[in-house]
Amino acid sequence: MQSNIIIDAYFSCIIGVLDFERIIKQKLNLQINIKSKKFLDYSKVLKTSKKYLKKKKFFTLEEAAKKLAAKLKSKYPYIKNIEIIIIKINIINNAKVGIKYKKKYKLK
Repeated sequence: MQSNIIIDAYFSCIIGVLDFERIIKQKLNLQINIKSKKFLDYSKVLKTSKKYLKKKKFFTLEEAAKKLAAKLKSKYPYIKNIEIIIIKINIINNAKVGIKYKKKYKLK
């Protein structure tokens, strides 16, 4: 059974290169879109993602997205495609900024 999941979550964590970003948690919007060869439990994917991002305290959004994709792929090897969007909600007045990371995997 194939699975397509979409997650759109909000939470706070340490992410950034500036001094204040290394101390003060920032509110993020994490969006994950996964196509999988097998069923995925979206609540487990979200729990893994939040825990990983909060624990690692990444410096850049790009690094966070790339490593989160690798983490999810290692935990769920039947993932075919993954797209991760991470948006900082309150980093700039009157704007949201973020990145999009996409990866396609060849399944064995």
